[in-house]
Parts: sequence; structure tokens; C-alpha cells
Amino acid sequence: MKKKLIALIVAGELLIFSGVVLGYYHPVAGSIFEIIGGLLNLCFFILLLVYAKKNKKK
Repeated sequence: MKKKLIALIVAGELLIFSGVVLGYYHPVAGSIFEIIGGLLNLCFFILLLVYAKKNKKK
């Protein structure tokens, strides 16, 4: 589970970074990449909260 969470946040950060770089040349495409990366990071935090609650109950 930890490897999946780490992979998810790394993928989100890479998409945000590529969106910033791409946004210099194509602002609309860069914004789309940043939004997708932000959504992946949001999923990461939600999964982290669920994972923490599950371990807290045990």
C-alpha cells in the first residue's frame, strides 16, 4: 500500500511539473496537466487519510 501511495504522489508531482514547463509554450495544455496532477495529489491525501483511519482502528 505504501508503494502505491508513493507512486501516486510522484506521478502527481511529475504532472504538475510538466504542466508548468508545458505551460510556458502552451498555456492551455499546461493548465490541463497541472489540474490532472493536482487531482492525483488530492487522491493521494484522501487515500492517506483512509489508510490512517484503517490503521488507527486496529
